[in-house]
Amino acid sequence: MENRIVPKSIERIVELIESQANILTTTGTGGGTFDDFEASYKKQDRELRSALNSLGMRPPFPWRSLWEWHGYYKQNLPTYAERRTCILDLRNKAEDQLENLATSSGVSSPEPSFTSAVVRLSLQEAERQIGQGHPLSAVDRVHTAIHGHLRLLCGEEGITFANDASVTALMKLLRKYHPALTTSSPYGGEIGKVLNAMSSILNELNTIRNNGSMAHPNENLLGEAEAMLAVNAGRTILGYLDAKLSAPVAEPFTN
Repeated sequence: MENRIVPKSIERIVELIESQANILTTTGTGGGTFDDFEASYKKQDRELRSALNSLGMRPPFPWRSLWEWHGYYKQNLPTYAERRTCILDLRNKAEDQLENLATSSGVSSPEPSFTSAVVRLSLQEAERQIGQGHPLSAVDRVHTAIHGHLRLLCGEEGITFANDASVTALMKLLRKYHPALTTSSPYGGEIGKVLNAMSSILNELNTIRNNGSMAHPNENLLGEAEAMLAVNAGRTILGYLDAKLSAPVAEPFTN
C-alpha cells in the first residue's frame, strides 16, 4: 500500500496479511517446516478473519492451517513459482480492497450546501480523526455537526426551539414544521417510518456521544467498528437532510 495515513485497524490487517503471505510462501517453497510456523499462522488467521469480518471482507487465504495449504499446493501448484504467484495474487487483491476502503473510509461526510462555519469545521475535524485512525473521537464531532445543522435549519425556517433542545427534539420540530419534510408523497407512510427511524438513530447517537465517546470521561467506550457505525449513521442523516431541504418544495401529491 502507498505511504499515507490509514486507520490503524487497516494497518494491522495489512501486517497480518503480509505475515501470513510470508509464512505460506516460505513453507510452500521449502524454506521452513510446518511445525515452526503452524501455531503462529493459526493465531494470525483467527485475528485476521475477525478483523476482516468486521469490515465485511473475506480472508484472502482460505487455508485454516498450513497442512490445508500443503494439501492444496500439492494437488494444484506443483512448482515453487506457481505457489509464489498464487500467494502474491491473493495478497495483492486483499490489499487493493483495503486500499479502497481506507480511501473511502465508509460513507463520506457530506458538507451541507448551506450551513454554519462551526458545522463545517466539525465535519472537517471528524474526517481528520477518521483518517488518523480515531473514529471514536469522530463520533463527538459528527454529533456536534448534526446538532449545529439542525439548529440552523430550524432558525432559518423560523421554527422556535429551546436553547438546550437535543438533536432528537430538533429533528421532531423539523419534521413537523419544515415544508420539505411535511409535503405528502405517494409513499408518505413509508417515508414517515424512515424518518421515525432517523429520529431513533439521532436519539441513540446522543446517548452514544454522551456515554461511549471521547466527549466526556467514560470508562466504557465504543469499539472501533461501533464508532464507525455511529459516524456513518450521522453522515447519512446529514446527507439526506441536505438533499431534501435544499431541493425545491414539491407540490402536494394528489391522485
